[in-house]
Amino acid sequence: MTRQFIDIGHDVTVFTLNNNGLKTNEVLRGVEVHRPLIADATNIWPFFVVDDLKKWGTNIKLFNGIFIYNILSATKFINGLIRKEKYNFDVVCVHDWLSSIA
Repeated sequence: MTRQFIDIGHDVTVFTLNNNGLKTNEVLRGVEVHRPLIADATNIWPFFVVDDLKKWGTNIKLFNGIFIYNILSATKFINGLIRKEKYNFDVVCVHDWLSSIA
């Protein structure tokens, strides 16, 4: 879908997860891709989250990754691209409620 938007003349920016082995910013076939590095804060989550989330055990790393990714993406989107680099977005699409903070 992103390449089709490029083909009809739109600029496209994508935010996605990084497995810490990928570039944090690059252009792939005309699509600007941002992949923030995710800090592992799994050891502090039990102090802040509800008991149900504490029961996730090692799966709390998934919650950590999604939460930190969304905070970093929102920061890059608002402070970096919009304020600092003066990007102007006509459409912003998120895939689920977890991405809505970004």
